[in-house]
Amino acid sequence: MNKKLTLILLYLGVWTLIISEYLYIAVLSYHKSRIAVALQVGLLLVILPYILFKVLTEFGMTENNKWYSIIISGFLFAIVYGIWTNKIDTKRLQDDSQETKGVVYKAWTSRRKHLVRIRYTIGNKNYTTFSDTDHKKELLVGDTVTVSYWRSNPDLYKVKEFWN
Repeated sequence: MNKKLTLILLYLGVWTLIISEYLYIAVLSYHKSRIAVALQVGLLLVILPYILFKVLTEFGMTENNKWYSIIISGFLFAIVYGIWTNKIDTKRLQDDSQETKGVVYKAWTSRRKHLVRIRYTIGNKNYTTFSDTDHKKELLVGDTVTVSYWRSNPDLYKVKEFWN
């Protein structure tokens, strides 16, 4: 097998590993493992760009074009990683979540979106959500909502009223 084909297959193989259920299950199973996190970061930020650089070098691409291609692929890596981690977070919430009540403490409209921030308490610790979009534009400051959170990390949450 020639070097170009080997590098392309290696590149596609690493992508397949990233989006496959095997790595997905491994990360779910060992969510607190530094090895799993290092593997994710290493694959996305080091190994894939390095292999892509080698592939582009084999095809005789100029230095500038190689770097443009790697930068563009970096955006693709970020998109895939975001989709992949969202899938993991959704699965974690489905498998091991608990519900609590939260209170809207801030509500505002920005660029035609109605945004809210919510406070909820687990044990003696207070948590706040990011700015979530209220598509129905119903929630006001002081309203109570249901927050479903992951037992192992209450910072991972979904507001039940926003589920489709």
